[in-house]
Amino acid sequence: MCFYAGMDTGAVSRRLKALGVSPANQWMADYWLSLCRAGVPPLYSSLDLCELSDVLRYCSLIEVTPGKSLRIRIAGMALRLVLGDDVAGKDFLALTPAPQRAQRLTRYSAVATGAIGVGRRKVLRPDGGMAPIESVILPLADVGPADLHLVLVHTDWRPEGQEWLGVDATYVLTLVDEFHLVPLD
Repeated sequence: MCFYAGMDTGAVSRRLKALGVSPANQWMADYWLSLCRAGVPPLYSSLDLCELSDVLRYCSLIEVTPGKSLRIRIAGMALRLVLGDDVAGKDFLALTPAPQRAQRLTRYSAVATGAIGVGRRKVLRPDGGMAPIESVILPLADVGPADLHLVLVHTDWRPEGQEWLGVDATYVLTLVDEFHLVPLD
């Protein structure tokens, strides 16, 4: 089981605020931190789906076998909209451009074993403007085999109307240029 004996949830929250995390992602991270007990991240089953009802469609759940694989267990709206398909059950690395697979695996493995990830990018909207997209990646306590970890991804992108139609799925699956790891210690 993941265990971060020295985790100070207040300090972790302040580190995220110092990064300028979006209000939606800060809320999600603080909710996640409120469920941590004795340095142990919450189990997926401890997430209150009623409490999360307004944000569930922006969440994805990824299975991580550190250093080996990433599988999309639950695909949230952001992934489904840009890919035009439900990618639940698919190999996340197979969807990632080949030259970037190792780095994506490294990032998700780091989160699964003791950090919060924050990734940012901007995408072109159909009107020619840029839409910021930020995701926070949160580890969940282990369930099942010792080498299998779950991470919860919350994306603050809230497209309105037809805004998502202009987003290039190939681009969205590339690695974000700005990525931060916030250690859980």
